[in-house]
Amino acid sequence: MPPSHRLLLVKAHPDDESYGHAGLILRCRQRRIPVALVCATRGEAGITPGMLPAGEEAGALRLRELAAARQVLGLQRVEVIGVPDGQSERWDLPLVRNHVARAMRAFRPTVVATFGPEGVTGHPDHITIGRVATEVFFELRAQWHTEHTLADGSLGRLYHVAVPKEFERRRPGELRGRGDITTILDVSDLWEQKRDALRCHASQTRHVDLEDPALREALSREHLVRVFPPPPAGLRETDLFSESDLSLIT
Repeated sequence: MPPSHRLLLVKAHPDDESYGHAGLILRCRQRRIPVALVCATRGEAGITPGMLPAGEEAGALRLRELAAARQVLGLQRVEVIGVPDGQSERWDLPLVRNHVARAMRAFRPTVVATFGPEGVTGHPDHITIGRVATEVFFELRAQWHTEHTLADGSLGRLYHVAVPKEFERRRPGELRGRGDITTILDVSDLWEQKRDALRCHASQTRHVDLEDPALREALSREHLVRVFPPPPAGLRETDLFSESDLSLIT
């Protein structure tokens, strides 16, 4: 019997889930696949101080925006670790690792998605949380394999969110593309809901034209690189939860 899927996203900032994975999350909701999010920071460094209302605290505002996006997307669980935004060199990495490992143990995801070594934009927070989540994935998987507790499909697949090289060419200096994309999700039918989730992050999108057809086209496909199981040459997936190679992951 195929596993009952569960998806865990491990991200750096509030809004990472909506820009990178809103379509995936919404598709999971359609399929009744539970989705949990671990977010490293409160995003307090992502707002220009003069843009805040009087007396407003940046981290609190970003958390409220994340809570609103959670309702739009239907995230089942959200945990914010609260390490300093934009200061990954100062993170308590054992603390971050413990939070990520605890989430994986509690939620037992069949699929984990996080940032890759280029971090999509090169942001050090993206790169650090992606590295930690990837390391914890493989450490726990090895432990559970020894304990014979992988029969439910837990930690079956690991993906890195990415953008293709053509996006980097369109926005040089802003994006870091990858040439090894394995998985492209067509979420164009979910664009309106994805746009609504992005609107929840008003502090990050107030200068973004969410009605721009070019933006809609770009964000109507979500790109990932499958890290585990190692993808065969030329793999092109349209679904993170296909059962075609389950023999590789149990």
